[in-house]
Amino acid sequence: MYFRSLRLEPPISIEGASHISRVDIGLIILLLYLSGSPIFVTDCVLNRQMVWTAAALFLGFLLKGRSEEFFTDYFIVVGGLFGSLLLFQCLIFSYWPATTILGFYTRLFIGYATIRLVRHFPLAYVRAMYLLSLISFLFYLPCFLLSLVGFDPTSLLTHLSETLGTATRGNLPLIVHTFFPTGMERNAGIFWEPGAFSGYLVLAIIFLASLKDALSELQYRKFFTVLTIALASTLSTTGYLIFPLLLILHHQFSAIDEKTRNVRVLLFCFVLLPIFTGTALYCYHTIPLLGEKFQDQLELVDGRKAGWETQRYGSLVFDWEYISQRPITGWGINRVTRYAMNAELIDQETANGNGMSDFIASFGIAGMLVWLAGTYWGMRRLIGQHKCVLAVLVLCLVLQGERFLVLPMFLGLMFLSEDSRIVV
Repeated sequence: MYFRSLRLEPPISIEGASHISRVDIGLIILLLYLSGSPIFVTDCVLNRQMVWTAAALFLGFLLKGRSEEFFTDYFIVVGGLFGSLLLFQCLIFSYWPATTILGFYTRLFIGYATIRLVRHFPLAYVRAMYLLSLISFLFYLPCFLLSLVGFDPTSLLTHLSETLGTATRGNLPLIVHTFFPTGMERNAGIFWEPGAFSGYLVLAIIFLASLKDALSELQYRKFFTVLTIALASTLSTTGYLIFPLLLILHHQFSAIDEKTRNVRVLLFCFVLLPIFTGTALYCYHTIPLLGEKFQDQLELVDGRKAGWETQRYGSLVFDWEYISQRPITGWGINRVTRYAMNAELIDQETANGNGMSDFIASFGIAGMLVWLAGTYWGMRRLIGQHKCVLAVLVLCLVLQGERFLVLPMFLGLMFLSEDSRIVV
């Protein structure tokens, strides 16, 4: 069958779409809350499954009212591929976790429906993250400056969070911003931790690269500056290491002649790359944020100390034991099968510090390839053939830090090719 969604089409044009409606931005912010706010992604405040179900019903109602085609051929293909993997896992393990599977499809639908409802999704996403970044500065900067002069606002923030009923384990969400008692110097925005804020900012900067020719120079510089400052304020190791790759995505190679391009390639290979490598090594040995953090995690892994499997590098080692046993189809998404080789973890609410290895352990290489192929196709339409591979590589690097693929936003990236199909 020839699917309309899989046709080779030119990059999406957003000419005349510089004004995104407030409804579209509101839908993006809703998606981001469902994909990152500790109020909605943990069960400390609300039941997340009930929240996701209510959101899916709401988005489904909107989608039904705006389009005659509720499920596109492409969504059916993607959903069918994951369904085949899940069915195979159920048969192999003789275990049928219907609620867990329904939860996965609920999150998948939320990402899909939002991208179909929001016309010119990348631009709306950039504007939403720009707005959330500005809001984060209003809360982050005062507390950061107060902490520098010796005033600890933790008790006040704890009281406010408990009064609102939003306090969770390890952080203090105030609905529009999340504070970390042990890390006031780091900006988390609305998200569960600064590393999560960093990941969603990186995605916004990737989208902004696809919009460079469509925006005025003033608009582009405004978005890029604010998003970059917000990324810097997260003090995220992954975000810092990825940023040079983001700059490459924003460079317009087609705007220069071949001779100049060759000179710049040589300059990058023999001058900038060695300088960047040397700077990275220097930072690793001198900045606690990078070097000490890496060493601490290695010590946890080597000594198999408590919580070693929840760290970024420990998770990779831990997940590899599962991946090596079932590399193609994975172990499933229910904790009973996912942690079958570590029964003591089944009833524990453990974290996982590596989102990519966790997804491969759950869905196997087959599931990972489905996500990569769908995301690649959407990025190809957005950012062009020559840069889409780099964009997907950057997203894979982002996944090394957080479990983004269990949440609607990153699952929805498979449906970027569905953008702009509904006229609002």
